[in-house]
Amino acid sequence: MEKRPLHRRVDKAVVAVTGSAVVGIGVVLLPLPGPGVAIIAAGLVILGKEFPAARRTLDRAIGALRRVTGPFPILRRWWDEDVEPRPTESGPGTRGSGRTRRRRPGSG
Repeated sequence: MEKRPLHRRVDKAVVAVTGSAVVGIGVVLLPLPGPGVAIIAAGLVILGKEFPAARRTLDRAIGALRRVTGPFPILRRWWDEDVEPRPTESGPGTRGSGRTRRRRPGSG
């Protein structure tokens, strides 16, 4: 029975170290061109698996993002599961522009 509490502590420590490292990398990347905010969010997702405070912080950030992108539904399609995806056309005649491709001379 003693392995279970130790296993739980080890899991929590691994999540804490990994999530903190990812958040730290994201903070370093903030002033540089790159996905600093996205990396911080990924670190909060990792930390949120074991720490409710990290999950609440991430939920607040997502709520703020929803308020900012509310008037722009095209932006919300990237990350919001509540937005319906655009329907894709299917059926005969929808594969291309209707023009045939010309072959290059000598391509066989």
